[in-house]
Amino acid sequence: MTREDLGVTSANQMGGASFCAVEDSVALENASKFFALNGMDLSLELVKNDELLSKLTVGRCDMISDELQILESYRAKMKNPEEYVILPETIFK
Repeated sequence: MTREDLGVTSANQMGGASFCAVEDSVALENASKFFALNGMDLSLELVKNDELLSKLTVGRCDMISDELQILESYRAKMKNPEEYVILPETIFK
């Protein structure tokens, strides 16, 4: 999931993006693999679980990743959910 104002429609456009993830999480492992397999750089910011959404909303990171249902739940909780986009690629399995 990323901010809509970045104007991206695919995770393949996120090379060099900052990615917030919880240390030792499956989301971190899967995103790292996805970016490496697609030859893209990724700037990681490790955060605590309760900081993940706040870092995205204040712009400290460009994207987060998790299971689709969890991302949909996160987005629904946002003050302005229309400002966030769930990208179509499956990174988290």
